[in-house]
Amino acid sequence: MVSDPRALYVAHLPDGCTKEHLEELAKDLRGFKEARLVPGRAEGFYAFVDFADAECCRAALPLLEDKKLPAFPSFPGLKISYARTSKRIREESPDLRTAQRPRSDKPPPRRGREREREREREREREREREAPVGSQPSNVVYVDYIPGDCTERELSHIFRPFPGYVSCRVVPRQGTRWLYGFVVYTNDEQAGLVIDTAQGYRLSPEDQRGLELMYAKTSVRVSRRGNKR
Repeated sequence: MVSDPRALYVAHLPDGCTKEHLEELAKDLRGFKEARLVPGRAEGFYAFVDFADAECCRAALPLLEDKKLPAFPSFPGLKISYARTSKRIREESPDLRTAQRPRSDKPPPRRGREREREREREREREREREAPVGSQPSNVVYVDYIPGDCTERELSHIFRPFPGYVSCRVVPRQGTRWLYGFVVYTNDEQAGLVIDTAQGYRLSPEDQRGLELMYAKTSVRVSRRGNKR
């Protein structure tokens, strides 16, 4: 993939690291703009450090490489590389640590139109149950191992902040306490971003396992306004 000449990618940051820790290191570098942290899979956090232009970014790379965070003296030095263009999209992604919601959240009371929407959702779920997982990229993310007491509203709190979000569905599964679901995005690149960023995410610290994400077998056409067709 093409490198982004204005951003540096910082891998494997320690738990507890904040953007302020990174900005403290980079604030005096020429052209520094900001630092953004993103939760990774199992390896902790990674981040992007933005600069005004390619020249400033190029000059900053050797100055930050292997530099240690003062707040984490026992942690290895930073591993820096140029950010790739696809990863730059993740700067717009939410910090999943702030996306958690109390399990006490309850969906609002349903009315006539909501009941009709729910019937339509159930018909969609029946179609989606046939063969949910695919091997090719699509704009629909299949979500497995959703806790049995999770609602669609709670699931949307996690996935709505990602770019291109359209809708989500939670599907009951017979014979197990886990649910599964589908999250629709505008295109497959946005869906891939979600799969990469939110893989293994736990809605609650008490959950026995994290969410398992993959492309769904079928895509859903979405209008420019973000409505499904």
